Amino acid sequence: MADPRFAPSPQPGVLQSRAYEPGLSADDLPAEVRREHRVVKLASNENPFGPSPRVREIGDRIYESLGLYPDPLGRRLREAIARRLGVPLEGIVLAGGSDLLFSWLAQTFLGRERAGVISTITFPTYRIVIHAAEAPLSLAPSRPEDDPRPFAHDPEALAERTAQGAGILFLDNPNNPVGCVLPRSTIARLLETVPPDVLVVVDEAYIDYVEDPDAATALPLLARHPNLVVTRTFSKIYGLAGARLGFGVMHPEAASLVNRIRLPFAVSAPALALGEVAWSDGEHYRRSREHVLGERPRLAAELTRRGWRVLPSATNFLTVRPPLPAARVCADLFRSGIIVRPLRGPGIDAYLRITIGTREENDLLLEACERLPLAAEEARS
Repeated sequence: MADPRFAPSPQPGVLQSRAYEPGLSADDLPAEVRREHRVVKLASNENPFGPSPRVREIGDRIYESLGLYPDPLGRRLREAIARRLGVPLEGIVLAGGSDLLFSWLAQTFLGRERAGVISTITFPTYRIVIHAAEAPLSLAPSRPEDDPRPFAHDPEALAERTAQGAGILFLDNPNNPVGCVLPRSTIARLLETVPPDVLVVVDEAYIDYVEDPDAATALPLLARHPNLVVTRTFSKIYGLAGARLGFGVMHPEAASLVNRIRLPFAVSAPALALGEVAWSDGEHYRRSREHVLGERPRLAAELTRRGWRVLPSATNFLTVRPPLPAARVCADLFRSGIIVRPLRGPGIDAYLRITIGTREENDLLLEACERLPLAAEEARS
């Protein structure tokens, strides 16, 4: 209930926004469920192996860093990123999570006359940062459920929206919450169509799990398209979701503009130290990637065998439609200590998103699915 004594008025975009709905955690489950079952969280697309084991070795370094302000621009980590990716140091901007970077980009390049363009089914944070920037929201319809690429981005629809006074096109590739990926050639054609004064932000949070070489990173397109921004996160394959660290690679002039409104010390000293270690541990990266590439088809096959519809995925999660109502399946799985993510949105609310866990966690999920009511009989009744 609103307090009538509260007088300050928010800007209109805030009233249009809905707060981000995070996935549930173990503490959200009833105490009796936590006592009777091992809790398996498969809702937030975290790395089931956690961060690099080398993180344990820098405890003293992190402790000593806490009394001093961090490097405002994180030069050492930016240099490591620039070396590996082969991009100019001046075009790298670090942030406390890539979602904070989206906010800075929106503040820099959007406004009341400059719309933010997104697909109807996409990462919900884009809506929040567009509204917060007091910019119009322009929605391009995602492909329908019965399309060969169900719920995927429609490049033609996105391009059409950018021709109508847009400032930024946000494009998650691979897509969250669907898991599909657009080929780099499609991204290249889209960039040729989009007006050069529209910033195209390609969010590659899940690019490390893509197998198809034709759907690789958009980074090589930066040389030809100065209006392109490619963002990455340390929350997924690097296992640092709790540290809050991400970065964007962009034209140096775009980076210079973002840095004008970027708050000082926006990335903590511990996050910078953790990022340097995680970025350098190639073995942990390979292990995490190979695990997902092995478990993803196995889990998809097992769920398909049980009558679930499994959408193609290039990520560390599966988007699935169970043979029973999604809300009921979620509730039944919760009672078994299995936390998955129900999806919201037109046409996709019959689906769930399930993170690829460890093999043991995936087996516990499959065992819990076996205990669900017999879907085939109920579906026929």
